[in-house]
Amino acid sequence: MNIKLVKILYAILCILAGLTVGLVLALYVGIMSFLHTFVVFPVQVYKGCVKSAIDKKNGEDSDDVGGMWERHIRKMKDLNEKN
Repeated sequence: MNIKLVKILYAILCILAGLTVGLVLALYVGIMSFLHTFVVFPVQVYKGCVKSAIDKKNGEDSDDVGGMWERHIRKMKDLNEKN
């Protein structure tokens, strides 16, 4: 057989093998990422809601932006009174 023909056949074989392995690997990674997100994201949302509820029950409202500014203004007033 001609050497150029053998090289072309090897190149075609390598491309087909690479595409096959790449496709299988891409599907595997995609499915695993989907399953991970499908399980982990709701758990993170649940934990955040529970933490928020516990903080509100304890009187700590850390997510309230208005409360953050009120605390800041109160601290600034306290510092001005001390000086």
